[in-house]
Amino acid sequence: MTGLGEVLPGIRAYGSRRAVRDALRACLGERTVLICVIGNTEISLIPGISAAGRTPELTLHTPAGDVELICLDRIVNAEDVPQNPSGAPSPAVITRAAMELASIPFLPADAGVAVEPACPCIDLGGEVARDFRKGPALSENTYEDLIEAGRLLGRELSRDVGFLTVGESVPGGTTTAMAVMAALGYEVSGRFASSSHETPHEIKERVVREGLEAQGVEPGDVDPHEAIRRFGDPMMPAVIGIIKGSKVPVLLAGGTQMAPILACLSEEGEYDPGRVFVGTTKYVVEDEDSDIQDLLSQVGEFALFSADPGFSESKYRGFTLYEKGYVKEGVGAGGAQLAAALKTRGEVTPEDMVRKCEEVYERWREACE
Repeated sequence: MTGLGEVLPGIRAYGSRRAVRDALRACLGERTVLICVIGNTEISLIPGISAAGRTPELTLHTPAGDVELICLDRIVNAEDVPQNPSGAPSPAVITRAAMELASIPFLPADAGVAVEPACPCIDLGGEVARDFRKGPALSENTYEDLIEAGRLLGRELSRDVGFLTVGESVPGGTTTAMAVMAALGYEVSGRFASSSHETPHEIKERVVREGLEAQGVEPGDVDPHEAIRRFGDPMMPAVIGIIKGSKVPVLLAGGTQMAPILACLSEEGEYDPGRVFVGTTKYVVEDEDSDIQDLLSQVGEFALFSADPGFSESKYRGFTLYEKGYVKEGVGAGGAQLAAALKTRGEVTPEDMVRKCEEVYERWREACE
């Protein structure tokens, strides 16, 4: 399983040739809707874990701010414009640009946030995930409720589209994903990406180790659902439910944090890599501090797509910081660009993306002044 080259302008494929072919055949030229599942975990409050906010405390505002920017073009309930401490703008700008270029509807779904967004948002009945070093992240009732709510959402939204696109905004989500995969017995060291310029592997691995020890779990001791309930975040059961309810293929718009979802489906015998596949940015796939391909290959056969938003040609320093690894993914960014390319049969190019991203960024800056 290796790189398969460019399959659409700015879109490269990796993994199983068969799975990539099946995904393209099923989704090319088809309509989609982008569901962004937002949530919070107390894990993001640990200093150094997440750069999805200027301070650890502001990471609790990031999911609300992300979807407010996409839906309303301004911040309302969040305290700050979501951005990396380096000054790079939120990857929500990529998501919004892709939606506008390809006329893709956007629907936020609240799986459990600390700050409610001001824009219309489907309430999935979740809660903020607990710091897993202090006990299970989610209660049994909340976990089951999120799966069922997701299943209903996936069933209904898939009635009139060719494929679903499912993104997420969960600060600290790569650490919860790492903890889940560690609990399941997968090799996780050095595999998971981060919102930071330099992935804080030492902090993440220490936190995960402390969590497993606190809950008395040895790697491989628990089944996928128990692992996610104990160590995950509210986005995970909601997205599992959406996939289970969907009648059409599902594009998971995210990076390494989508691995536990595929692992759960695989261990239940419900994983078809041509029907459930991952779309992310080139910044995740090319990240030297993580290894999404190895991570997904541990789960089994996979189809992975990377998107290049053309930021190397941007006039704004904030976008060129992406090229230097300061921001990698979030809010379904890479998957949104892939969805736009699929829907338009490749008419949305990196040149289109960078110009539209700059336009959206200028609009946001004016609205927030």
